[in-house]
Amino acid sequence: GIKVEMVGRIDNDQYIISDINSINVVDNSIKLENNKVGNEKVLTVLVNFDDNPIEVLNISDVENTMFNNPNSVRAYFLEASYGKLDLSGNVIGYFTQPRSLLNCNNMFPLYYSIINQIDPYVYFPDYQYIVFSINEGCLPNIGIPNMQFITQDGVVRVGLAVMRPESMYLNSIGHELGHAMRLSHARAYECGSGIAYGSCSLIEYGDPYDMMASYNHFHFNSIEKEFLGWFNNNQVIEVTESGIYEIEALSISSSNPKVLKIPKRYNYNTCELFEWYFVEYRLPIGFDNESRNYLENYNVTNGAWIHYSP
Repeated sequence: GIKVEMVGRIDNDQYIISDINSINVVDNSIKLENNKVGNEKVLTVLVNFDDNPIEVLNISDVENTMFNNPNSVRAYFLEASYGKLDLSGNVIGYFTQPRSLLNCNNMFPLYYSIINQIDPYVYFPDYQYIVFSINEGCLPNIGIPNMQFITQDGVVRVGLAVMRPESMYLNSIGHELGHAMRLSHARAYECGSGIAYGSCSLIEYGDPYDMMASYNHFHFNSIEKEFLGWFNNNQVIEVTESGIYEIEALSISSSNPKVLKIPKRYNYNTCELFEWYFVEYRLPIGFDNESRNYLENYNVTNGAWIHYSP
């Protein structure tokens, strides 16, 4: 995290920088806390438009998808976090919005209007996440962390996931909630036959065995789990010397070691390690038991799986 000073103005809840040269780094040593643990609540809001106010989804079906089914969003996060994050919540709707607010290049006025419409029925401080399911095909599925809304309950900040109705299933909702928890895509680098330096191309959705790369229900990788605060100290082995180390599969729900964290680069100015290799092992267990048998068919289970954290 970096603390900066800059010159600008606030216009319609947006900060506009007057001079790019005015940005000055004040403190670059701030440690960001992003632990997603405990009991957190999700409000799911079903939305349609006044020119076609059909109700595509059934509230009870959405409740099952979010919280009740064995393969629900709640069940995934409970397993992937080793029981540390338990999601609960409510589903409400349908709420009808004017079609005139729809602008697929700028959805924020619509988001604010939805919040205003549901405001009399919701106590927003109860919720850490909001999911909008909006009946409109031009909308991208998207996850936004720390979205700010002004409500009758005051200013609230929530993780926001916006979904099309046809995307209201675990793989897509979990992916966008991951973004709402400040996760990026699970990327990869293609460096040809050389080592992983120099002329490498970035593959935005490069890790096919991670919910944050493709719309599957594989576990988040070990870097993401550490960022979310889901590992106990004894589940991560920081390797400081050569040796033989044993870890178990990432998706097994136990307190045993899950990942080796190997230092790659050291900052001599701050005396901190800032680049790491994360070594994990995958087996088709729990939500990693994907129906197309990707882990086994592509020999992922035959050895270690290595991620790099810059």
